[in-house]
Amino acid sequence: MSAGAASGQGLPASVSEPYARYQTAQAAGDAQAAEQAAGEAYRAARAEGLDLNTIGVLAEIYGYLARQNGDGETGAEILTEAAQIADSVESPAGDRLWRWSLAAFSVRDLGQTETALRYSSHALEAGADLDAPDNEARDLMAQMRYLRIRLLRASGEMSALGEEVGPAIESYQVAGWPLDARYAVTYSHGAAAAFQFEAYEDAATAYLIASDLLFAEGAEPAMVWNARAYSRLAELIAWAGDETALDQRLASDVIFQQMAEQHAAATTALEGAEIWSRPGFVDAVLEERVSPAYPETTGTDEPQGFVLARFTVRADGSTDAVEIVSEIPGGLFAEAAIDAVSQWRYAPATLQGDPVDRPAMTELLSFMPGQTVGVQTDPFEGLGNIQISAPPPAEAPRGPR
Repeated sequence: MSAGAASGQGLPASVSEPYARYQTAQAAGDAQAAEQAAGEAYRAARAEGLDLNTIGVLAEIYGYLARQNGDGETGAEILTEAAQIADSVESPAGDRLWRWSLAAFSVRDLGQTETALRYSSHALEAGADLDAPDNEARDLMAQMRYLRIRLLRASGEMSALGEEVGPAIESYQVAGWPLDARYAVTYSHGAAAAFQFEAYEDAATAYLIASDLLFAEGAEPAMVWNARAYSRLAELIAWAGDETALDQRLASDVIFQQMAEQHAAATTALEGAEIWSRPGFVDAVLEERVSPAYPETTGTDEPQGFVLARFTVRADGSTDAVEIVSEIPGGLFAEAAIDAVSQWRYAPATLQGDPVDRPAMTELLSFMPGQTVGVQTDPFEGLGNIQISAPPPAEAPRGPR
């Protein structure tokens, strides 16, 4: 809406004059002056009782600039009004998608999680009304899905999170997003939800894919190991020792098929594959396993537990450098696990017939009192706030219109 067009539409000077100043300031890159003038035009339009379409456009501009200039509360209030007007006048679906997306981001900035989830849902409903979404619309819908993934995980709404993961991954693919940090976050959060609801096959698959993506994005090694550890734990629970079941499931996963290089690189780094990638390598075989002792507890609660340990099998068959990758529940079984593994004996690995050290051996130890119970604590604590090197996705790719 240009200044000339505004006058031509018969808008009063109280609106067209500050709007012209907004355009001039915007062209000059003066964001503060542009916001001030846009606010004047918006308030004048409301005072003059202009039609909702005009007020909605001016509200969108003013709210956008307020948010960009750091006035989050004003931005959220005005952008919400702009979105509501778009619904009430049945604006084109693309405009409704855009405005509800802006409103969702603005209330997210204020920590209003439930409101942001509601607004993002409105945005996706508008996007679904598009017959042929353009690239911008597809990207906005993917951003809304990613926003919902993070908000649902932060608010602990795990059931809704589990339902959101599939549509989110699909929307990322439709938008043409590369396999990056956003996929890693989505898969790790989805795996957490699957684990909580004992969908262990889904958890094993999602955690493994997450580990590969985390590695590719430069996450801390401990974070990558945690994802692999929980994948292994879920695999053992789901398939009870069937070593081929997870591979078969991964073979049909569309995302995993795009990740051959990431998976190979992560596996090599995590398992120290340099030595056993050589011809003539034969892996170590466990010969004497000392069962871990269930530790004494101070109360009546005796939970079932799991520990994933990583260690080196020396060339003489002894174990060394035992460390705990994951422990469920935390703080109860690590010492007993280390004590047990330190007593194990292996037929050592060999290379061309000569005994060699075998680094990064991993074994799962289980701790069970008199009866078997389910895992009682959150095994994915620590994956909830993944810190990775990749920047967050760009939000609001276009400016005020």
